[in-house]
Amino acid sequence: MTRDSSSAYDERVNYHNLVESTIENFVSRLQTEYESFKSNENYIPKLQLDDLLQYHFFSKGFSKGQNRKIEFNISEYLLTLIDISEFMEYSGILFGIGTELTKLEFSSVNIKETYLPFQEYTTSNTKSEMIFYLLFAGYRFKFKEYKAAFSHLDLSIGFNIAYKEISDASNTMIIDKYFFIWEGEPSNFTLLFNGTIDSLTWKLNNYLSLTSNIYLPIFYLNKDIYLELGFNYQYLRTEYLINLHRDITDQTATDPSILGPETETFSEKSDCHLFSGSLTIDYSILKYLNIKGIISTIPSIQIGIEYLLVL
Repeated sequence: MTRDSSSAYDERVNYHNLVESTIENFVSRLQTEYESFKSNENYIPKLQLDDLLQYHFFSKGFSKGQNRKIEFNISEYLLTLIDISEFMEYSGILFGIGTELTKLEFSSVNIKETYLPFQEYTTSNTKSEMIFYLLFAGYRFKFKEYKAAFSHLDLSIGFNIAYKEISDASNTMIIDKYFFIWEGEPSNFTLLFNGTIDSLTWKLNNYLSLTSNIYLPIFYLNKDIYLELGFNYQYLRTEYLINLHRDITDQTATDPSILGPETETFSEKSDCHLFSGSLTIDYSILKYLNIKGIISTIPSIQIGIEYLLVL
């Protein structure tokens, strides 16, 4: 009935009439507030939303008790008690920066021997942990007036700048293939040199990464924290520097370059097209400024800041 629950029960009091009288006084105060608001838009209400809830204002019992009629626009007055701008959705241009830790596996690379015929070497798959800096821009399409599941759609494209590779940057494969080369007939030949193809070493040298993303909100914990479901495409171009090492143990050839240098360097490029899903948690530190944390199935972990420029 009231905020004071310490009053002792008194059997002489008609509590039904007391409740009705209290509610009628409250409605009278509410109507006075409403009239003050209508006459002065800068009027600061004295009654707050929790006052309405205290009296179960939105229940059927409140509105139907004693055939009660509230003869003014309560919905209009309620808008003065709630800052609905914090719950509204907007369309606009998105800008963002961030950083990403990614685990990537690059396919093997085939190397054809330049000087020994019919020889080909294949590197192993390469697993790398890389840190990227992210720059992206996009657009937010508003589907609903207020924040809710699927109330907007974010489309963006991004450019990823590789900061560094934090896993072992060098990979080595021991080949140990014996070779010898001669001139003349097999029955009468002159040995030019012999030795082994010792090892193959490759190192990730250059990267280019472009992304496109789609994000949809799926659940709001409150007006400032919500979860997003994402679909992502990433184009990744990489370049490897590959060193083939030869260990020549005996050489009598008049032209040593017939086998090439002891260490020969190749440059090999590869293209990757990666599709993934992601789950994002967003926290609005300001009205149009979000902190984003993203977990992707690539797998990768990303954190960044996103700003919405409302048009």
